[in-house]
Amino acid sequence: MGRYLTGCAFCALAILAKPSAIVVPFLAAALDLGALRRRMRTVLAELSPWMLLAVAGAIVGMAVQPAQAVSVGIPLWERPLIAADAIAFYLRQLVLPLHLAPFYGRTPASVFASGAAWWTWIVPVIAFAAAIASWRRSLVPITALCMLVLGVAPVLGLVPFEFQVNSTTADRYVYLALLGPALLLAWWLKTRPGRTTCAVAAIVVAAYALRTVVQVGYWKSTRTILEHSLTVNAQSDFAHGNLGHVLAAQGEAEAALVHLREAVRLRPDSAQNRLNLGSYLGQTGNIADALEQLEEAVRLDPEYASARATLATALASQGQPARAIEELREATRLEPEFALAYLQLGALLEQSQDPAGAETAYCEALRLDDGLNDARLSLGSLYLQAGRVNEALERLRQAVSVDPGSGAALAELGRALLMAGRPAEAIPHLRKASSLLPDLEYLRAMLASAEEAAR
Repeated sequence: MGRYLTGCAFCALAILAKPSAIVVPFLAAALDLGALRRRMRTVLAELSPWMLLAVAGAIVGMAVQPAQAVSVGIPLWERPLIAADAIAFYLRQLVLPLHLAPFYGRTPASVFASGAAWWTWIVPVIAFAAAIASWRRSLVPITALCMLVLGVAPVLGLVPFEFQVNSTTADRYVYLALLGPALLLAWWLKTRPGRTTCAVAAIVVAAYALRTVVQVGYWKSTRTILEHSLTVNAQSDFAHGNLGHVLAAQGEAEAALVHLREAVRLRPDSAQNRLNLGSYLGQTGNIADALEQLEEAVRLDPEYASARATLATALASQGQPARAIEELREATRLEPEFALAYLQLGALLEQSQDPAGAETAYCEALRLDDGLNDARLSLGSLYLQAGRVNEALERLRQAVSVDPGSGAALAELGRALLMAGRPAEAIPHLRKASSLLPDLEYLRAMLASAEEAAR
């Protein structure tokens, strides 16, 4: 009983750690029934708690990660063909793993557009027919095939899932499913003992090992794996968009823009692609084009809070604070825990001469993210402008404590101490701020004023 309860606990922890673990009870059932030949009643009695955990995990997963982007437009009659195509793809990759990548772009639309959906179903049908043909000799082949299919069942497309906007198939989905082929290999070695069998198995394992070594080389950096992904599937907007981000971070502006634009070209109806391009255009100063992309992102997905917040930044830089505030209010309504949006909103309300609204926004940003030191600093400065010196001192001391190397926080704390009539305490903060921000003349003037007042 102790081992059984331990197994139940580990099953629950696995499902909590990774949703794909919901297949574990069903893999265990297939192994019990097919390979170990245990009675159905016994298997169900022992595994029913695990299956209930799996069902609960699946329900929670679907609630947390709804597949809204793909659930529309995939008729029920298409889904078995999509699933069969995915099984055929995994079987082909297993037998001939020549083109491996994180993003295959095998979306439901592309499978039907290429015509593959009309014939790839033949592959799993043949595989099951061959496994069933060996039924009298052994149940292991059909068990192994069932374990392979059960291992990827949640992500075959019978029930739509979010990543299907990029691809129904992905290498990471088959980790547990590969227990089936492993079982088949072990059975084959056991039923055909001898040097020839061992030699063939050794060659196969060595070939797979060599292929693994080659593939691991592509994973040495984010850039290399994304570039490799595009050699396998040049039509992956997901890979283009992510590579654009990487190149931008590495200072390759022109190349980054090429990939971000290509992502939009390949999938113009993606709000994420529009946001990525619009954000980068804004960062590089092309505000007009950025606004076009960001407004389109919001039009495509009106509930995309991040797109609204980024659009607000572009609008504010173009002298449209009222529209920017409107977008930020909507962003915080859509995503009430969006701390950065509250910080942006506070800054715009402060500029718009609404100190009460700014204070509320800054406080909310800090409540949501206590590590958001810019909100703490902005709140301290706001209090200082309102003459609430003691409250300002409290916030600004906290800001300096959190980030002792912030020249802006040190400068504001020094100014607050001066306003509080404590120039001697202000001097060390102002000196450090001046060393960190040597180009700011007003700091030197404030320091001189503090030194004179302290004499």
